[in-house]
Amino acid sequence: THTHTLTNRYLCGVHWALQTSVGIGYGDADALSTEERAYTIASVAIGTCACVYAVRGTLRLVASGEDAQGRYQQRVRKVLSYMRIRSFSEKRQRDVGSFFKEHWSLTGGVDDVEVLRPLPVSLQVRAFRNMHGGVIESVPFFAGRAEDMRFWALVMGGMSFSS
Repeated sequence: THTHTLTNRYLCGVHWALQTSVGIGYGDADALSTEERAYTIASVAIGTCACVYAVRGTLRLVASGEDAQGRYQQRVRKVLSYMRIRSFSEKRQRDVGSFFKEHWSLTGGVDDVEVLRPLPVSLQVRAFRNMHGGVIESVPFFAGRAEDMRFWALVMGGMSFSS
């Protein structure tokens, strides 16, 4: 039953506009009563907001990844530029460039030591050993030093254990 109240005519107009703008089609979701039209309008509005929120979040993730990669590449360019200015050999420059490519592929440019720095030193060492201990301990020169906290301080970039 159709009543011709102002509210019903307004809902009919908004319902028609939404069907047209969001492409849900005519007759696919045929709302006949005022309540059905109101429900359809609310559903479309909520769905649109959810879609916008999801797309916005995805764009933020992409932008933050590109930003991190951009900062990393800037750091690489700075190091390689320094090497050219200081007349490092082409081979050494290629080696350093290869290192940075490999480092990015393994870590995404994350500096483990910097991430761990806010932790207490004992936790820093345990976390760093957990991540890299097997590789470092497999080097014959480092054999037998794995339990020495001072050794790990050197490996982690000379962090002080007096803090």
